[in-house]
Amino acid sequence: MLLVVMERYVIDGRLDEQRVMDFGLWWRSLGE
Repeated sequence: MLLVVMERYVIDGRLDEQRVMDFGLWWRSLGE
């Protein structure tokens, strides 16, 4: 699941600041 999400981010090439911040907040929500 996690790998699929990460792959989509990379493939889409939309790793802009906003998306990175959203991903960071989501990652922290997992308790990492």
